[in-house]
Amino acid sequence: MAKKVTGYCKKCKRDIELDDCREVAAERNKKLFSGTCPECGTKIMLEVDKIKSRNY
Repeated sequence: MAKKVTGYCKKCKRDIELDDCREVAAERNKKLFSGTCPECGTKIMLEVDKIKSRNY
């Protein structure tokens, strides 16, 4: 089940809703959301803690 997460694409230089977003584990017990930009296909990684602090 894909989650709807908004992130910033550095290539398009705007906020977008990530395609194929999924939660992945990283080093040092960090949780990340991994997805792709629907416009350019750039891979985007976001920290879960930073998203929750933005009150999304």
